[in-house]
Amino acid sequence: MPYYEYDDERFFRADDAPAHIGEQRRAAFRRLTDLYRKRFARTVRQTNEVQDEISDLQFTARYRVPFQFSRFVRQQLNSGSFVVSSSGRTTTDLDGNRRYEPGRLLRRECIWLRLLQGMHRTRQRTGARPGPSARRVPSGDGR
Repeated sequence: MPYYEYDDERFFRADDAPAHIGEQRRAAFRRLTDLYRKRFARTVRQTNEVQDEISDLQFTARYRVPFQFSRFVRQQLNSGSFVVSSSGRTTTDLDGNRRYEPGRLLRRECIWLRLLQGMHRTRQRTGARPGPSARRVPSGDGR
């Protein structure tokens, strides 16, 4: 499969969602990035300082989302990889955020599951299909 990536516009409408849905997604993503910048500032800063030296951090940063979305997510939504303590199933990061951590992979899968569920709901409402070259399936109203 040839490499390609989504630009800012296509990122939010990868499933050919209507423009207003894309704008809602853009606004929600912007709120999420603002929250991450505030809540995880020290943890992200520390991760960024060592990321070029630790291959596992480079790998997870690049492949934590499907490749088409990867560059945009890396530029906009940084995540930290350090904790100062753990107790049972909770961790505390450098910013003092305490979280239940059943596993980072599980959390990522849950985030992508929510995204895919949103795309599925959009497809059900609009008849939009994923992918730039996918055929559009006509809805019952002739669209």
